[in-house]
Amino acid sequence: MSELIVVRHGQASFLSDDYDRLSELGKVQSQRLGSYWATQELLPTRMVVGPRRRHRETADALIAALEAGGQTAPEPIYDDRLDEFDWDGLMGYANSTLSVAEPEIAALKAAFEGTDDVGAKRRTIQHYMEGVMAHWITGSFHEEGLETWKDFCSRVEVAMRVHTADSPRGSRVVFVTSGGVAAVTAGRVLGVSAEKTVGLIWTLRNSALVEYLYHGTQISLSSFNNAPHLDEKAMWTYR
Repeated sequence: MSELIVVRHGQASFLSDDYDRLSELGKVQSQRLGSYWATQELLPTRMVVGPRRRHRETADALIAALEAGGQTAPEPIYDDRLDEFDWDGLMGYANSTLSVAEPEIAALKAAFEGTDDVGAKRRTIQHYMEGVMAHWITGSFHEEGLETWKDFCSRVEVAMRVHTADSPRGSRVVFVTSGGVAAVTAGRVLGVSAEKTVGLIWTLRNSALVEYLYHGTQISLSSFNNAPHLDEKAMWTYR
């Protein structure tokens, strides 16, 4: 049997001017994963990294910790298919069009924009995102150039097939990516609905693992949201 391990990036800089970079805590989370793997000798044989800065910074911190622990890491492979879905495009459409047509989306948008409290913004943006995505996954709207839910899932599935198809027995393939990609891998393997798949996104901790065992074209979920390197609750974050 071989393993596929999908790593969600470390904590990003949520509600800052540049979300797409790790926070200091996100760097520590990623380093801890690398140190844990080095200690346990759980070494990747292939590491595939998404295109975002937060993906690269997570992989860099993980690899540095592996090497500091006396282990060798493979040279990263970069694959755009491990990109998160287009949050900016999706929210841009929601702000400009969906919130005009749908009163409940307009109310969620107003709640987010109507507070300066960071804690309240975190809560209200969650509800806003959930509302927007509920429309997106049904295909009830289409914006030119905006990736559909179906297309997003398809490219994730292709990445899974491509990077496991030619791996020898006993391989340990690691994806470093985002929560949406990680959730889709689980949703596809488990055969659950789009709604349940999206629900998985909100539960994933930063730097947590979704782990699979595979042989040929057969693949099974081994663990979801596993984070043995984060043994303190203070290290648990979800953005």
